[in-house]
This record gives sequence, C-alpha cells and structure tokens, in this order.
Amino acid sequence: SNESQLYKLYMMRFTDVKTCKQFYKFGWTSHRDALARFKDESYKDFEIECIASLTRRSLGEIKVLEACLLTMFPKNIWLETYLGDDRSWNGFSGITEIVAFNEEEYKHAREFFYNLKNKLQYV
Repeated sequence: SNESQLYKLYMMRFTDVKTCKQFYKFGWTSHRDALARFKDESYKDFEIECIASLTRRSLGEIKVLEACLLTMFPKNIWLETYLGDDRSWNGFSGITEIVAFNEEEYKHAREFFYNLKNKLQYV
C-alpha cells in the first residue's frame, strides 16, 4: 500500500454558465486538488468551486463518509429537467450524486460537512 496516498471527500458547487442555476455534488477523489477531477471537457458548461473537503488515508473510511453524505442529502434533480434545455448529459460522470439546495439547506449541508471534518481531525 502507498503510504503517501490520500483520499479527499468533497462538496462542490456547480453553476451552469448558461442558466446560472446551481447544484451541488458530494464525492471523493485521489487527486490532491479536488477540483482537478473536473478539469475535462465534459464539465465545460459549469463554473465549479470546492465548498469543503476533508482528507483521510483510508479509502474505506472515505467511502463510508461519502455514503453518509449521499444518504443525508440524496439526489433530488435530473439535469435535463433542472436546466430545462436540450443539452445531453451522458458524458457527465457522477451525475447521480447531484442535489439542489435552497439557501437554508445549503447552509445545513455545509455545516454538516464542516462538523464532520472537525470531528475527524483528531481521529
């Protein structure tokens, strides 16, 4: 096993450049920079920012944390209907894990993520 390998759990905000609609995505990556995961062509329609991330050495742990977030904040939109146009989203990886929040839900999700991060820093 690679001792230096770290895994990152993230909360990203996507803003559709065309409609200005926003949605969020929770997931994990082995990139040191969580945004690097979204540098390819299939994400060109979006401005993407990392709202929060946390790092662990154990992939198993990261997957459990991701499952927890996806259970707490389940997918509630389909891009085709949410963005209301004829763009095709087949190439969009991880499309299942997206969620739209109102301001209150967003604050709750962000706070939940930060609380998780704070609890884990001593473990």
